[in-house]
Amino acid sequence: MGIYIKGLDFYPALVTHEGRMFEARFVDIPNCVVFGDSAIEAEIKAGEALCLYADRLRRCGRAMPSPGVVRGESNHCDRYVAYIKAPTRPLDANTNHLGALTEPRAIRDTVIQI
Repeated sequence: MGIYIKGLDFYPALVTHEGRMFEARFVDIPNCVVFGDSAIEAEIKAGEALCLYADRLRRCGRAMPSPGVVRGESNHCDRYVAYIKAPTRPLDANTNHLGALTEPRAIRDTVIQI
């Protein structure tokens, strides 16, 4: 089980720096890799990729795998583990890949569930 905070799951991503690029690779999701010019950019893109992956699974009728825990990884300036928050709600036609509303008129039609 990964990190659990108030109903949120966090997926570990190994962030590495080689040359001029940063790479974020999810431990629990094979072939889900993103690149960025900075570590922050790689982590942001990792969150976007995780949302897209969750949406694709949802459309196929499958659930996200349970997040794992990375043990024995030493934090180093060129290699560390970042925990990326899992998407909290499915995407629909009125939201972008980050879950933000894309059209102002969609706000009045959106129902917020708590």
